[in-house]
Amino acid sequence: MKQEGDEPVFKLREVELGPKLGDGFVILGGLSAGEEIVSQGAFSVDAAAQLEGKPSMMNLTGGDVQSGHDHDGMSGVRNEQKMEKDSETPHMEHQMIRVAGNCGMCEKRIEKAALNVTGVSAADWNQETNKLEVTFDDSKTNADKIEMAVAKVGHDTPHHKAADDVYNKLPGCCKYDRGSAKNEGPTQHQH
Repeated sequence: MKQEGDEPVFKLREVELGPKLGDGFVILGGLSAGEEIVSQGAFSVDAAAQLEGKPSMMNLTGGDVQSGHDHDGMSGVRNEQKMEKDSETPHMEHQMIRVAGNCGMCEKRIEKAALNVTGVSAADWNQETNKLEVTFDDSKTNADKIEMAVAKVGHDTPHHKAADDVYNKLPGCCKYDRGSAKNEGPTQHQH
């Protein structure tokens, strides 16, 4: 939900969903009429909040974030307190992976397959771009394992093609052009 102030700031809020209505859902609680929300690009908003040390989906309280980069000029010199924090904080990685699909049923199947991979904390497939945004702990999984899981449920990725028998069992609305998942790799954004 958008907060008022000098710059746009969004606050993570839990909402209660009612029945599906067209391409959306009825909101039963958690939002009031007229409040602005993020409907696309939520991962970008969340990533920006993480980098600024603000509360986010990955870090509800905000504060220091493990970025994987050394910006303090210490070039490899680390104190014991920072080492302890690093060992407790998972190294989250954000990637975009091309995944072939067509409809809302595909979206649910693709996101569920990705979320079932140990270490994946968020998955959002965009039907218009055929891109799957995933956030995961890179000490537990990687993009290749996520692609394999998605291919197992019938959706081609740049590096893994779904088995023909699995693809052929997809509902008619889910059948996609098998050449649409071109051999382009994931886009990496480390956090």
